[in-house]
Amino acid sequence: MISDSLPEDEKFDYIFTSETVYSTHSYPKLHKVFESLLKKSGKVYLAAKSFYFGVGGGVPYFKEFLDRTKVFKYLTVWEHTTGIKRIILEIKFNQ
Repeated sequence: MISDSLPEDEKFDYIFTSETVYSTHSYPKLHKVFESLLKKSGKVYLAAKSFYFGVGGGVPYFKEFLDRTKVFKYLTVWEHTTGIKRIILEIKFNQ
């Protein structure tokens, strides 16, 4: 279980993750990891396919989830548009 009471100096400046938004069912747990373990000034770099066919997830769906929760803001920092579309998001706390 992730503790909500970690001191700020024990949290991470950066979290790197890849292929973790393929299922919309995992979004609340992933969000909890970010919220609990990222420093207030930290950044998450999330790399993923735009869409995961057959499992229902992808970057646009995760962006919608982040928009609804209003805890984080995001920016697309890299995008590969030929072939399988891939994206890297930079995610930070709304401050």
